[in-house]
Amino acid sequence: MEHVKKEQTGHSILRYRVRLYDRHFDWLKITRQLYQNTVQHFFHVLESEKELLELSNFLLLRALEERCIGTKQMKAEGQSPSYPLPVTPKIPLYFRRSAINTAIDLARKQAESMEPHMVFYKGMYRSFTDTSIELKLYNGEKWVWVTYPFTGRTFPEEAVRLSPMLVLDKKTAWLEVPLSFEVKDIRTVRERMQTEKQICAVAFPDNDTLAVAVLLERNGKEINHHFFRGGREREEQRRRLLERIQKSEESRGMEGQPGARKENTKAYRSLQEINSHYAHVISRQILNFCLEHEIKVIVVPNYETSIDFRDKKYLKTNAYRWLGRAIIKNLKYKAFQKGIVVTSVRPYHISDCCSECGARIRRYNEGHTAGQKYVGGKLFQCPNGHKGNTAHNTARNVGKSFLRFYPEEAGNESSSCRDTAQD
Repeated sequence: MEHVKKEQTGHSILRYRVRLYDRHFDWLKITRQLYQNTVQHFFHVLESEKELLELSNFLLLRALEERCIGTKQMKAEGQSPSYPLPVTPKIPLYFRRSAINTAIDLARKQAESMEPHMVFYKGMYRSFTDTSIELKLYNGEKWVWVTYPFTGRTFPEEAVRLSPMLVLDKKTAWLEVPLSFEVKDIRTVRERMQTEKQICAVAFPDNDTLAVAVLLERNGKEINHHFFRGGREREEQRRRLLERIQKSEESRGMEGQPGARKENTKAYRSLQEINSHYAHVISRQILNFCLEHEIKVIVVPNYETSIDFRDKKYLKTNAYRWLGRAIIKNLKYKAFQKGIVVTSVRPYHISDCCSECGARIRRYNEGHTAGQKYVGGKLFQCPNGHKGNTAHNTARNVGKSFLRFYPEEAGNESSSCRDTAQD
């Protein structure tokens, strides 16, 4: 009988935030404070008996309940627990277990903060619909069920809702709801490259084009590409905000002062929101492009190491406006949900070499003369006559650098600038 390999599936977790209506806000605060006090109680037990942390979470939970609640046998024999919880109010089972798990997490991480957000386990919430939820709260006298309508993003039908977390911000109450999505393909890059015939490679310039994607066959031949634009519109939004900030600082005589940013917190937050919006939009467009062409592997430059833009003024960008890293971060989890894996290559010689022959390129803009030191140009040409868009060329180099590790056939590796470039 032929053995059929079972398809590997997995899950992806996303957090959605919804805003609760301002109903019994004081009860939310009382319940959260009780939760934090309970977490602190269990945390101190773990601090007193650190050897308990060597147990698994399940056994540790049982040990803490024995020390703080006691067992039926202990009660029958009249024994008191070593670290009894306060008698009033009586702590519900799932409230207590949520606090225990939070305390364990804080102790294992050796966290100093003792103001954790409250997690509602099942038994502490019910009737969770698309527009409201019932929460079990302590109102200072007794435990009561309260229905809270909420507003925010619509929950996808295919997602499973997990235990929500309460977040209080001044006079606003939020619920952060983890959503579990089934992922039908969790194969590794190596496993995928045993069968995949095409990949998508992406580069991230910082001009009107925010990303360039190319589709490459295993032999390095390009079969399609796409420019994802929107930088001009984004920069116009940023320009208006920066002008408003400058005028505000000048009117207060705080231009360039250390406290100026604090006075314009809302405007600076809007700058971050603009970047976040475009990072999400471009990552979604890249994903849709890959889904349309049935791509299973996306390759990006590895920008995990911080980039110092101070010595790269020719790029005419900075960490506050360059979106490459943010787009990649969003693309990774969005692609994983759809069964697509995002991998990376080291960003060496991906932007200064010709993707056709590997020779060093010269950059230029329309109407300018190409030069080796003119590194900010949008166009390029190489000594062997190849020319084109620099971002497009970079994306091709990203893909070819990756394909060197997965040649179509032994001895048939795609050419790479790394083969000819000299450091």
